[in-house]
Amino acid sequence: MRALMVPVILALSVAPAGGGELRPHGIVSRLDTSEWVGDFFADAERSITIFLWDRNTLQIDGLFTIGLLDPDRRAAGNVENAQFSVRIPDRDIHVDNQIAFMLGPDGALPPGEAGPDDCVLVLRLDWNINWIDVTESGTCMAAFAGRYEYRPIDQDD
Repeated sequence: MRALMVPVILALSVAPAGGGELRPHGIVSRLDTSEWVGDFFADAERSITIFLWDRNTLQIDGLFTIGLLDPDRRAAGNVENAQFSVRIPDRDIHVDNQIAFMLGPDGALPPGEAGPDDCVLVLRLDWNINWIDVTESGTCMAAFAGRYEYRPIDQDD
């Protein structure tokens, strides 16, 4: 009986001289930018909509409306409403399908510019494009953290 020999490719990473960020090398896969496009919902009052602004840039819109579906809270004027809208170039999408940004007054800023009280959001897209996990740090205007399930856009609208 002959054994089948299959070549194995190993990828090794070496830290840059003087420190710095270690980036993976070798066989690395990342979903196409267009795979991020869609409507994602954490619940009936928290959503993220992503579309292509241009060929290389994502437009990410987040909406938070706690109390909007509660008639008593609406009548009392006790509805929390927050939103964000940022543009992220594809060069800022990491190989692990993660986007991190600070919510600044004029849009997204690199997370490295954030202070301890600034709102930093991290979005990680599931490899099967079923959901986006959102984590946050700092002081965010609303609780955007959570799992956002993908829902296809209704074509009848």
